[in-house]
Formats: sequence, structure tokens, C-alpha cells
Amino acid sequence: MAINEPHPKHPNFASILTDRVVEQFFVRLNVVSHIVDELLIVSPVLGTLSGTKMPIERLKQLIRVNKIQTYLVTRSPENDLTIGAPGHRPVLETLGNINGLEIRYNDALHAKIYVCICKDPQNNFAVVGSANMTRSSIERNIEVGILIRYAYQGRELIDELGYWIKNKLRLQTQVAKPIVK
Repeated sequence: MAINEPHPKHPNFASILTDRVVEQFFVRLNVVSHIVDELLIVSPVLGTLSGTKMPIERLKQLIRVNKIQTYLVTRSPENDLTIGAPGHRPVLETLGNINGLEIRYNDALHAKIYVCICKDPQNNFAVVGSANMTRSSIERNIEVGILIRYAYQGRELIDELGYWIKNKLRLQTQVAKPIVK
């Protein structure tokens, strides 16, 4: 059975991603952006994603134009892990002034989860895996993720992930103050 071929007992609700994991999520987001209600991003480290199919300026434009309610949970820019990440602070500066985008910090964060909630739930999808939202995660690191579609068992998984991020993880974090350039 090929890696992206549906398993006979679990048809089409999950696929393993091993190449450009985060970029694959954002490419799917770009396709459905006009029908997206919410975007949930959980990534300890952030990067500008320059040179990828979804640089941070493009993501900012998608969020603004389509009025996508966005929740971003990450580590603070003063955290030991993020101080050495050159794109982390610039991403927070770029996204920090968008209406409908909430940034929260949790310096114990290690999870990497990306969830897209659409007006029609049948279009919902999520990626859970090892990849931070950085160019090195896309281009150089060996990463793996599970793409979950809103079908079969995937419905419950996406609903639970969304609930956990918005109602549990989000409330265990501090609201970020805007970073001034």
C-alpha cells in the first residue's frame, strides 16, 4: 500500500505527510481560504516562510481579506528557544496588528498543530506533526505530519483538536501584547 493510498479500514480520513508538511497545510488553506471561518496555529517557533508557497505576508493577506478568525499559540519572543530563531519576532510583528487574530504565548509549548475550520465542516482539515512553522521545517528538516480530513473518524479528531486549542490550551496561555517594530 502506498503512503498516501487510503487504508481499507480507514478510508480517506488521514494521510501521512513526509514532504514540506507545513507548506502542504498552507497550500490547502489557500485553496479554501474564501470559505474559512477559523484558523488555529500552534507552533513553538515561527518563521517568515520566505521562499515557500505561503510567505507570512501572503498568510497575513489571506487572513485580512477573508476575515478569518485566527488563533496563534507560540512561545514568547524572549524564550530561550525563540531568541535564536531569526524569523520569530518578525512574524509576531507582522501578524500582531491584524483584526481577528489573537496571539498567545506559552513557553512550555512543544506541540505543532494546524487546524482549518470552514463554513461547511466537510472542508475542515488539520495537520498534527513535528514541524514548526518555519522555512527550515519545510525545506531542510526531516518532519512528519498526519493530515486529517473531516470524514469518518477525522470529524471527531478535528472537532476535539479545535476544542482543545480554543478552550484548553488558549486559556493556559498569556495574551501577547503587540510588538512594535
